[in-house]
Amino acid sequence: MRGKIRSSGHRRILDLKVTEDAELPGSSAPMIATIVDGTGLLIYFLIAHLTLPQLAGL
Repeated sequence: MRGKIRSSGHRRILDLKVTEDAELPGSSAPMIATIVDGTGLLIYFLIAHLTLPQLAGL
């Protein structure tokens, strides 16, 4: 019986954790979008930098 009480208490902690996360839906989405956009721009400029010297020689 004691194991069931501990298990029940543990489930309550997990439920609270999920509930706390659910209160802030999409809070990290703008940060993730900024990181993805910034990474895309860096890759774009890196490719352009590597490609432009070849185009200048033509």
